[in-house]
Amino acid sequence: MQFRTQASITIGAPADRVWAIISDDFGDIGHWCSDLAASRSIAGPGGDKVTCRRCTPKPGGLFGHQDVEEYLVENNASIRCLTYKATKVPKQFKNALNRWCVEEVSATKSKLVISPEVEVTPLFGFMFKLVSGRLLKRVLEDCKYYAETGTPHPRKMRLNQMLGRPH
Repeated sequence: MQFRTQASITIGAPADRVWAIISDDFGDIGHWCSDLAASRSIAGPGGDKVTCRRCTPKPGGLFGHQDVEEYLVENNASIRCLTYKATKVPKQFKNALNRWCVEEVSATKSKLVISPEVEVTPLFGFMFKLVSGRLLKRVLEDCKYYAETGTPHPRKMRLNQMLGRPH
């Protein structure tokens, strides 16, 4: 089953700040995303650590306990868009590609647009369809909160506390 969707959020922070969070700090998404226990940059094709990350899902999350690796296939700073492909995904995922774009609304506001394309096994498709909208909403809210305040969302702070981690 193939899923394509799009979600967006307006953020009270300049587009360059949001772009830096998602692009320059690509490997650090686990610092602010509440659906991840952790993330880190890893060596990608050619040994480049800027273009590849390993994400550890939160306990009880959609991905189970299996780490997911994601690598950039596009990183275009001039239009503030990046696309990454997930590899080493749980067996219920056949293919996963995600595009994030930051649009400038004003000098102090931006819009983050996320456009995932996911192919999953038919049995998993029904469940994925039920939860994918909530997942996208949480990721957008987490990024918005982090961009506007400089600190992770309270639900990420609760996850860190549950995992015995600072902040």
